[in-house]
Amino acid sequence: MRYPQITAHVPASVHERFRRYAEGLGLRDSEVAKLLVLREKKIRRIKTGLALAPRKPTAARALKSITAHMSSKGQVADFHAYARGCKLTRSAAAALLFTKELDERWLEKAISRS
Repeated sequence: MRYPQITAHVPASVHERFRRYAEGLGLRDSEVAKLLVLREKKIRRIKTGLALAPRKPTAARALKSITAHMSSKGQVADFHAYARGCKLTRSAAAALLFTKELDERWLEKAISRS
C-alpha cells in the first residue's frame, strides 16, 4: 500500500450527491470520507447491525470512486480488519457509510451545532 487510503466504489448518482454534500459543508469529498471512516471506528454501526439496504449490482464501469485519504497505514489496516469482521470488503463498507451519510447528514448537523 503506497498511500494510506480507503476507496469506495459507488454509482455515479451517489458520487455526485456526495460531492455536492461535501461542497456544501465547505470540505472536499475526501475530507468528509475520512471523517466518516474515523467516526465509524468509534461507533461501529455496521458491526452492531446498522440496517443498510443492500446495493444492487452495478456494472464496474458505471461506478465512481470516493477516496478517504487517511493519516496512516494503520488506520487503513484497522478499517480493513473491521470491514472483514463485518463480512464486507473495505470498499463495500466505506460505500455503505458514505451512502448512509447522504440520508443521515450527521456531519452537517454536527457542524451546524458548533
